[in-house]
Amino acid sequence: MKQKIYNKMEEWYFPEIDYREMINNFRYTKDPLRELVDKKYSFPLRDIVLMFHSRAWEYDLKTKQETYGSQQQFQFWNKQFNDELEKILKKLKPKLILEVGAGDGTLSKILSDRGFNVIATDNYSWPFRKRFFKVNKIDYKKALEKYQPDVVINSWMPLGTDWTKDFRKTKSVKHYITIGEVDACCGGDWTDRKTWSARIQIKATKYALCRTDDLWWRDNNQLDDHFMMHHSAVYLFSRRRKI
Repeated sequence: MKQKIYNKMEEWYFPEIDYREMINNFRYTKDPLRELVDKKYSFPLRDIVLMFHSRAWEYDLKTKQETYGSQQQFQFWNKQFNDELEKILKKLKPKLILEVGAGDGTLSKILSDRGFNVIATDNYSWPFRKRFFKVNKIDYKKALEKYQPDVVINSWMPLGTDWTKDFRKTKSVKHYITIGEVDACCGGDWTDRKTWSARIQIKATKYALCRTDDLWWRDNNQLDDHFMMHHSAVYLFSRRRKI
């Protein structure tokens, strides 16, 4: 069933899809997915979430067992989200945007296609089969030192890690943007920001959808109540004073 869902999604999903069209397409799985809720999976699920669309699992035909997906998707990019992110970045007037933890490179490609100077980096710890942008194999600390960006962006920082301390220590960095679950993947230790401002980006967050979001329990006329159903958020951090 899950493989059928993945295959169906690949027929219509692309990173510049209209947000409303994306949600409507997600909803076609409502009834089939309810049959799966009580079964055991690699991830603990209390309800039906977009995890089922995220390629989180793969079925190995040889061993006939499920494994973690090598082409996992954490954030569901869409045109409206990309438009709002573009507006944020244009205001920052970046000379160089460094994406760390770039994964398959989709976010960097989105930004590059919109005219930004972007370098994508990743340590290749996750074995993506396919990458959609040139992703340089380098640790994020070394990338900060090597490229000296003025803006850093990261989507879904690894759970339990905080890279942002190193963002703030890098003298060239004036701003950084984090995308992901607020409590787990969106910025690390929030107490260490005396010389930095932190602002949630409401308009971008409105269109942010991640793998742990739940669409199914809400009525169609409630879809615009985004903060009731979204786990994902976008935060902009800016240096308050020179160092």
